Amino acid sequence: MSLRLERHKHYVDLVKQRDGFECEVCDRSYGDGFCCSECNFTIHRKCAFVFMLRDLLEHPSHVGHCLKLLTTGAPDHTDPKCHLCGKNTKRLLYHCSVCKLNLDISCIFDYFSSRARLIHSWHHHPLLLFDFRFQLQCDVCHMSHRSGYFCSRCQLVVHKECVSKIESAEITHPFHARHPLKLLTDGAPDYTDPECHICGKETANLLYHCDKCKFNLDIDCAIRNPQRLSLSKLKVHEHTLTLMPKLMFFVCDACGKKGDHAPYTCVQCDFMFFHQKCAYLPLVINVNHHEHRVSYKYPLGPGEWICGVCWEEINWSYGAYSCSSCPNYAIHSRCATRKDVWDGKELDGVPEVIEDIKPFKMNDDNTITHFTHEHNMSLNKVTEEISICEACVLPIDSYTSYKCSKSDCCFILHKLVLIFLRRDDTF
Repeated sequence: MSLRLERHKHYVDLVKQRDGFECEVCDRSYGDGFCCSECNFTIHRKCAFVFMLRDLLEHPSHVGHCLKLLTTGAPDHTDPKCHLCGKNTKRLLYHCSVCKLNLDISCIFDYFSSRARLIHSWHHHPLLLFDFRFQLQCDVCHMSHRSGYFCSRCQLVVHKECVSKIESAEITHPFHARHPLKLLTDGAPDYTDPECHICGKETANLLYHCDKCKFNLDIDCAIRNPQRLSLSKLKVHEHTLTLMPKLMFFVCDACGKKGDHAPYTCVQCDFMFFHQKCAYLPLVINVNHHEHRVSYKYPLGPGEWICGVCWEEINWSYGAYSCSSCPNYAIHSRCATRKDVWDGKELDGVPEVIEDIKPFKMNDDNTITHFTHEHNMSLNKVTEEISICEACVLPIDSYTSYKCSKSDCCFILHKLVLIFLRRDDTF
């Protein structure tokens, strides 16, 4: 996405880098911003609204002359340092050509902050109310709008509607009832894991934290989408499951996969563990890899099981989906509920309509008619001649097969392949 920033002569591109890049305004490193390929200009998305400031500005530290916004750095004839704080100026600064005076953007924002005095108890820096020229994402609701409060120190953005959602700088939350949680607005501390202990997602600038337990809770889990402390009347388990709000390694009994945060557990069943998503697994579903419905079963039961979707081994001691009509067919829980495999419909209690579709038509002359071939086919007698199945491309050998009845046609299929081929299959 290319756009034009005011006072910058080239188009800039929106880029996202995991490790961030050096910004022309701030000293922070995070990976969402604009880059100019023409002059190697880089600026964070939240810092880019510096371009909303006026071209000419009066400042109480320099009475008598207006300061002009420069986007190409301090002129060669002047000291590149800020004459107020002493720091080296970056490419964006305010300059007085008469007095050869430079002020960096941080000092300019400090001036605005002292005048605005938009101070909230839950944030240690003043917040400025702005109308943005482009959409910025709110750190509370994660929605993008064109107006809101902005902190020039830590690039915090909060929409006006979301200010009321943050009640105070300290809360008591049921996920961590032992100690109060403090609101942090500049990210998780270095001594703790940056992930949320409930959902496992990496926390943003705004989060709740307990310094005694090194516990993190992001805004989504605290305010917007809180998880339930207990679950009952589930499809996959008969007992009530209780949330364990902590970072811990476990193996999910429902899917057999590892987890690292906040499982649901059943105390009655000797601490069975469930991923938060696996606790809501459906009981009966239809998958596009099998002609019958499959049902969730825990445990799957002893045997050598191969998943009908990914073709990898299934650990029978965990939960999986199996077919009651085909005793050797099973699917991993995660594979069965993939978006490209399952249509998202729960079929528990819905009667199953089984269509009696024969794989081929038996003719009176002991030949069969199959949709894969234009001629009739008959049971093939095994000979020493090596033949290759047209569908699976494997040697016929001693397996039962059907061959074209015409002597001048060599079309041949294994019997098992012939039975299980569908009209939407290609080979």
